Amino acid sequence: MSSQPNQTFNNLLIGSDCISIHSHPIKNKILCAEKDFEPGDIIFQEIAVTAIKLSNANNNDIHHSESTIFSAIIESLPIVPLARNLIYAAIHLTSLHSSKLDLIKCQHGNPLDKYLYFAPEGQAIAALTHYYFEIKKELSISDLFSCSTILDLLAIWMTNYSTAGSQYHAIYYYWSRMNHDCKPNTHHGTTGFTTVDNQTMPIRTVRAIQKIHKGDELTISYLVGETNFQSTQMRKDYLSLHYQFTCSCSRCSTENEIISDALIYQYKTLEYQIHNNYQQISLNDLLTFKSKLSLNNWLYYSISQLICTVAADSSVDFDNNHYRTAVIECALQCVKHLRNIYLQSPDAPTNEYYSIFLADKYEQLADFLPPSDSQKISSYKEAIKIRKICQGKSKKIDNLNEEISQVKKTASAN
Repeated sequence: MSSQPNQTFNNLLIGSDCISIHSHPIKNKILCAEKDFEPGDIIFQEIAVTAIKLSNANNNDIHHSESTIFSAIIESLPIVPLARNLIYAAIHLTSLHSSKLDLIKCQHGNPLDKYLYFAPEGQAIAALTHYYFEIKKELSISDLFSCSTILDLLAIWMTNYSTAGSQYHAIYYYWSRMNHDCKPNTHHGTTGFTTVDNQTMPIRTVRAIQKIHKGDELTISYLVGETNFQSTQMRKDYLSLHYQFTCSCSRCSTENEIISDALIYQYKTLEYQIHNNYQQISLNDLLTFKSKLSLNNWLYYSISQLICTVAADSSVDFDNNHYRTAVIECALQCVKHLRNIYLQSPDAPTNEYYSIFLADKYEQLADFLPPSDSQKISSYKEAIKIRKICQGKSKKIDNLNEEISQVKKTASAN
């Protein structure tokens, strides 16, 4: 059974004839393509149903949304900032027009008990429950919204909200229907902002990163950072813990990674010692461990990443050609691994976080390369290109351009 996009909010969606919502016996609702797409094609663009603006710690801005919600009670609670933002978001939903609120209510919300053991979510639930009457009175919340009703809205928000740039959290009606795949067929990003009913709303753009056929489910990845590159079981454990489901996507079903427990224990020990400054680990120790691994398993990439971290954070003797060559090789492998996992098109990173992660790796590679190596400038340029796509103009890009100028001066002087 399928349904076309809700007519009430067709004006918030570009490409409404390209997608449809379908019922699914296990996933509840899924979003499917209504036509074929090639890698790089825009599938749809969507304006958020609603959004809250996060407080800015640098200027002590206490207005958490453009509805100027503020509560002295909430601000005084000993909870983390994200927990406060979650409470403000739930309260913000009570102020929406009924047509928008109906769209929010039809979204799936995980049971609250699933969140109780997570710091931001659990704190938000406990604080809102305990201080509901004080908050209700202070903010003059309508009697239509009981504590249980607002907690239901909080559950929907926590299950579906997404970051939009660095300043906003938002809910999207259609994008929220997209489910996880460890090798997704789309990527998404915040590509602009517009004003709706005097409120700033982010615009989300969804592109294809694989060939997609009419009727295919459109998927995204819930994994973040290093989790993308870990073993099948570790990814499954992460998704089970944070999203309460067991992943059975094609990547999890087909990967056959056999790594001994002894090697995993050795790697975890090295990782712990490095990140906790427990013991000085030499590059030679890490390179010896790397030599035990096959090229295609996740530990090979992970140890290469650790080698780059140690090299960047210490005074490596780059006059030693053996170390210089080994570190540069690791940096190249990190970049190649990152690009190959999800990049079906050179300009199609899976999400904003991933883009910055990849740009950082290009910068790290460039830092390791000697000034005489032509790849040094090209690596900086790749980092700039990626950052421009997801960040626009920034101080970081200016700094990278200065690095390129300095490298050119050094090369010409020699």
